[in-house]
Amino acid sequence: MFMDECVTLADDPGHAASVALRMAEVQRSILNLPMDLTVGVRGSLGYEKALATRQRKVNFLTSMLLTRLNVTRARMISGVKVEELSRWRSEDSHFKSTELSLYEDVLDLAEEKLFNAVEEGDLKAVTFLLRTKGKARGYAEKIELEHGVQDFEKALLDARKRTLSANNPVGETLDEISKEEEAS
Repeated sequence: MFMDECVTLADDPGHAASVALRMAEVQRSILNLPMDLTVGVRGSLGYEKALATRQRKVNFLTSMLLTRLNVTRARMISGVKVEELSRWRSEDSHFKSTELSLYEDVLDLAEEKLFNAVEEGDLKAVTFLLRTKGKARGYAEKIELEHGVQDFEKALLDARKRTLSANNPVGETLDEISKEEEAS
């Protein structure tokens, strides 16, 4: 019932269809978890509580899909408290990895849209792609320093030495610069 309500809440038919498909994957992922053997036998209170918790996790992840990964809205729809979500993330590695996979799906979609825009000749998309992924080929907007401050200071002192040897100003000699260099 929860999943049917979620699909009808989706804001457009395309989104509703993608939510429905991904919800099925999320549900399979969570429901395929082995039950904790410490919760007791089927029909016991511990077992029923574990089943209810598992279903709440599915409902939350489904709500994440529905709300396009808006955690606050997903919590409101699924009735999950902040503390509960935090506990699930810290104690249940499978839940955490499933939640992270939702974010990876969005990144994959964004990359797909970016490459489609590049293929269509969108100059802004081409520029963005080259700026972010083409740095190794020289498409960077700024120079990224690979050396530390000490290397930079040494380069400055070397430049001053070269300048002084070509044009020695009054009051400063190469010996004074060498003494400064030794002191630092």
